[in-house]
Amino acid sequence: MENNLDEITFTNYNVSKFILHTNEGKHYIVSKEKKTEIEKILKSEDAELKKKVIEKIKNLQSTQKSNLMFLSDFQYKKTIISGNSMMNISRKFTFLFDKYVLFLATLSIFIVSINYYFINTPFVKTNIIPISFSWVLVFLVFIFHEIGHAAACTKYKVKAGEIGFGITSLFPVLYANVTEAWRLERNERMIVNFGGIYFQNIFSLVLLFIGLYTKHFELFFIGKAICISTVYQLFPYYKSDGYWILSDLISEPNLYKISRNIFYNKLKNPKNKLSRKNYLILFYYSLMSAAITYLIVIMGIRYFHTLINLPNYLYNFMSNLITRRYESLHLEATYLWALLYAIFTTKMVINNIKTFILSNGADKVE
Repeated sequence: MENNLDEITFTNYNVSKFILHTNEGKHYIVSKEKKTEIEKILKSEDAELKKKVIEKIKNLQSTQKSNLMFLSDFQYKKTIISGNSMMNISRKFTFLFDKYVLFLATLSIFIVSINYYFINTPFVKTNIIPISFSWVLVFLVFIFHEIGHAAACTKYKVKAGEIGFGITSLFPVLYANVTEAWRLERNERMIVNFGGIYFQNIFSLVLLFIGLYTKHFELFFIGKAICISTVYQLFPYYKSDGYWILSDLISEPNLYKISRNIFYNKLKNPKNKLSRKNYLILFYYSLMSAAITYLIVIMGIRYFHTLINLPNYLYNFMSNLITRRYESLHLEATYLWALLYAIFTTKMVINNIKTFILSNGADKVE
């Protein structure tokens, strides 16, 4: 890290770009030439010019604008856990990011999840999930997911921000403010982005083992749903955790736009030669697009009748909830999978609409 002034610092992003940081927590990706130009001004004797440049940088705004408010990144945000509280909480979990613990835990999560959720699934007579405590577990796993991001930040000595509730693209979400992770080196940023998936699956395995040991198989179903929901996070072209992991891996901030352009340009001009990096991006884009299409088709066929009945099922569920007929509240596992499918597909459609309606965006790192 190169410290020029307290107000402005830089870290490496790739061979030709740097991340510019302000002491107010804003981060921008700039070219090597722009960095050199800024440094030259900041080191000059012209105090007035330095002041103007610093103020201009601090007041930069994203060029991504839209009159369609429902397509903005966040329509509503509310802090749930403050940044100071998150620092105290996250310190208790930093041991999980020791390199040996991280490797063994990730390997265990993968092996155990594949075995119990997909290969040796225990025989269960019922697929009914009581609602009495499942909503609490779902809320807790979302919180634990965000704590995973914050704990990784704390591990690498950068400030973990608040955890909050927000609405983005019409969907309610929990978020962790880990903007300061942009001050880290690439590998550390990747672990920060992986931290949510990592903690979410730790939570899933805890429910799995408790459910199998106590024969409360509703815990098993919830754990499986939590595990399967991380698949969405691993698709890297929808600004999910997987998006930022791959973005850091190949040092490309506008990953979706670049990958889409490479794909369509190659279709128009098959003879055009690509760099090794662009071939990898093209391969991964094609692979993920095929995987998503396959998932949508197969799941759509398998749960077709359930999806058709889903609106009526949810209507009855909400009616029972509003009229306080709690004894009638339950969630069938098949409807749970169908609901996850519907949410995933809807978010994918909305994100693709955003891609074509919104402008190309800015170099600002959100």
